[in-house]
Amino acid sequence: MRGLGDPRRPATFALLVVLAFVVARFLGVAAHEVLGHGVFALLAGGAFYGVYVSPVTGFALVFLPIGAHDALRVLTALAGILVDIALGAVLFAAYRRIHTFTAGLFALVLLQVLLVYSFAYLGLDAVSLAGGDPAQALQFIDAPHLRAAMVLVGLAWTVAIGAILTREAVRLVAPSLGFRRQLAYALLFWLAPLPIAAVPNAVLALFAPIALLTFAVLLVVIVLALFAAGLRLSRAAVPPPDRPAGRLVPLAAAFLLVVPAWAAFGWTGETAEHLLFAEPPLAAERTWANPFLVNALVTLNADGVVTFQFRFKGVPELGSPLERKAFATFEDRADFALWSAHARFLAIVMTNATLWNVTSATIDPARTAWFSGDDYANSRVVELALERPGDDRLFLQRTQVTDANGTRTFLNLTVLNPFGPRAPIPCKVCFLDEVVLAWPANGTGPYSFVEVTWQGGAPELAMFDAPATGQTLARFRAYASADAPLSYSLLLEVV
Repeated sequence: MRGLGDPRRPATFALLVVLAFVVARFLGVAAHEVLGHGVFALLAGGAFYGVYVSPVTGFALVFLPIGAHDALRVLTALAGILVDIALGAVLFAAYRRIHTFTAGLFALVLLQVLLVYSFAYLGLDAVSLAGGDPAQALQFIDAPHLRAAMVLVGLAWTVAIGAILTREAVRLVAPSLGFRRQLAYALLFWLAPLPIAAVPNAVLALFAPIALLTFAVLLVVIVLALFAAGLRLSRAAVPPPDRPAGRLVPLAAAFLLVVPAWAAFGWTGETAEHLLFAEPPLAAERTWANPFLVNALVTLNADGVVTFQFRFKGVPELGSPLERKAFATFEDRADFALWSAHARFLAIVMTNATLWNVTSATIDPARTAWFSGDDYANSRVVELALERPGDDRLFLQRTQVTDANGTRTFLNLTVLNPFGPRAPIPCKVCFLDEVVLAWPANGTGPYSFVEVTWQGGAPELAMFDAPATGQTLARFRAYASADAPLSYSLLLEVV
């Protein structure tokens, strides 16, 4: 311990706790994400394709097979906590065999991370429903009292293990001092790591433009402040050592490895850049493309046949560069089983005709999809046609009117909003972003335009000719669910 003095002095002790916490927390988060979520997902037949690890937080990019049993989803959600607790139990059993002060202190800090933090996470997230692992697990379990049980067990074990670790920390560093001095050491053991865990997120929120520089400065300030506070805690003689001091080099070396690894991964979850080590499975697109935009093109062709074309594209709010990298892998590939199923279902709801066939499903960079004022390339384009042409009577009405000029024939095409108040899709915020009704332009087909109408909503309507296709288009756009009409209608006269 040359250069730092006796590790049992308050200032040195505080510094060692901070160093140990950074290393221990990094190891604990790595075990939680990799050995927990990642390995459990693989054992469940799923995929583990990315991870972020830091002493502050972490997350694993995993995917479970479609239709996986809820029990597997619960185990995967809680796997990180379970693995940390299991490793903590093994370490606690081996703690008495540690003979040096430095190794013993590191073991206690690691136990703090593996056991106390894990049980606190279990209890607090279950009651706050902040969206962490316990809250996710509760979504798949229909047990009214389970949340209360998780809160009770998590907080009870947090307090119990915390008390045991406090006792062991005092026995390690200050077995012969008075109560006030022992209390000071106990406070250092628990409070010294907390600013380190909180600083990155606080800096990102308050000083985002200069986050990295501010973080580095505040980290140095915190360490120096803790060291200075430790110097003033006591002028009493250092208690006689019960264990040899041990070597600082392994802990310092581990710290010097963790800090650049932390920087490489990203200082916070919002700035996470690594590690994406495989493409997400194709079936995982449904977990990333949420929410997704929906554009519908309904075409009344010259032969009287109505066809549908849907364009889909995920528009999620991605919080980190790592998540954006994962989502970007779907730019040139798509889970068309998913999008085709969506297209069929929407066509059924919009027309009341139940049999639709997918005639093509492609990614077309030239066909953008519209959402809230922006165009998105590489949309998933799914085209459909009726399996039984006679079913078009459910949404395409043919009427005849006889007057002094003879008999006139009209076609009324009406499609419904699949997300309306009485629609079978229970989603209050969902809506069709764009609906286009298309027909052969006057002079190029057998129809004469009469009118376009809609019921409810306040859509943005534009009508124009498309020379490339020889069609006239009536385009409805909605920026929010309240803007989307309940139905869209096109009236044409057959000429």
